[in-house]
Amino acid sequence: MIVVPASADSELSLRRAEQKGLIKYSPGSEQFEIINQDELNDKQKSALEFIKKGIMGEYMRTGVQFAINIAVFKLLKMNSVYPVANEKNLSDKKGRVLPDLILVKDGATVTDLAKEIHTDLPKGLLYGKDLRYNLRLPVTYQLRDRDVICLVSASQK
Repeated sequence: MIVVPASADSELSLRRAEQKGLIKYSPGSEQFEIINQDELNDKQKSALEFIKKGIMGEYMRTGVQFAINIAVFKLLKMNSVYPVANEKNLSDKKGRVLPDLILVKDGATVTDLAKEIHTDLPKGLLYGKDLRYNLRLPVTYQLRDRDVICLVSASQK
């Protein structure tokens, strides 16, 4: 059994304060920074102080992002894979660098990744290319977490 302490209320409060420009916070982070103390009322100051000491001081984070990561990567055994079209720039066809992350089940192959991207892509699929290690991968290669893959197809447009 995996138990992950989490405070969704604290996470939501931090995200709302961040959206209003009151604090600097990244989801899953172990800390936040108050940007302008003068803009906070007493109730907000008290809530942020409680989150800082009572939640983050005790558990290192709110636990929400950590719980999601545990559920997806440990319990569901998913791997994150970054498909790219342009291997030199690590970008898609529009030039956006690593814009997509596809979650695939543990044991998924290069062919499975091609199916996730487009149903017709596996038909002309020749091989995949691991861009972190510059290796050519067979279509039966089992993808690993955080692979950056370029698919090479005979019918590429």
